[in-house]
Amino acid sequence: QLSGVSAVQDTRLYPLRSAISRVELMSRSADDDGGIFIMDRRKAESTAELAAYRDDVKNLYGALETAQKLANDGMQREAFAAIHQLLEGPRGYLAFNEAAFAFKAGENFSAAERVYAETSVVPIVDEGEKLGSDIGKQLDASTAEERRLADLAKLVAVALGGIALVLGFTIATLFSRRVSRSVGATSAAIGEIVAGDISDLTTTLKRLADGDLRARFCSNRAPLESAGNDEIGALVGTYNALAAALGEMGVAYGAAADNLGELIAGIAITSKSLAAASDEA
Repeated sequence: QLSGVSAVQDTRLYPLRSAISRVELMSRSADDDGGIFIMDRRKAESTAELAAYRDDVKNLYGALETAQKLANDGMQREAFAAIHQLLEGPRGYLAFNEAAFAFKAGENFSAAERVYAETSVVPIVDEGEKLGSDIGKQLDASTAEERRLADLAKLVAVALGGIALVLGFTIATLFSRRVSRSVGATSAAIGEIVAGDISDLTTTLKRLADGDLRARFCSNRAPLESAGNDEIGALVGTYNALAAALGEMGVAYGAAADNLGELIAGIAITSKSLAAASDEA
């Protein structure tokens, strides 16, 4: 698991989605408690119901403030502005509710019920659902490259294990038969790959596992010339296949890491911009 992607998800995306869900929940709860208050003619019970409504509104604004601090793009900020307008505008949800409450306080119950029914919490919830959908898309995007790199790492690990097994068996067999001096040059070349390229790849994968996307791996081993179709020729062919595979792995890893790095950098920049804007405000 890449700690960089996980940090973005855990510190911004998941908390933002949770806060938006709470905005929706508190909006519905306030609507229910306000309606109960309007309909209830009992004074003592009505007092408690009105208090519950005002607590809901307070909690709604708390969730809304949390969500706004985590917003990172224009669409999200526009949605939050729309929610504030729906809540606080001259003909907004809260203004209509307070007008209905005033009618009830004057015991004009029919007017209170009529005015309360003229406003709806549905547009506020719709904006919240729109925000939730946008966050879901960001979560999908932030995990796509993570899965791609994780799959690549698994593939490399399996490939290296298989290659090491084949090479170990081949080298042991050839040395046991005391073949010609050509084996020495081929074995030395294989040793260089094991000591150099595979060691570098292992280090790169360990850094990737720790969340370091700056690590890069590159292999440019030249192929060896094959002298025949015997065991030595087979060993040379195995070496050449390994060298080519390592070169391709380096290119594929670099491209995947660059894509993920750009994604995380973009998210971090927009988050810092929002934080700076909040501080200036």
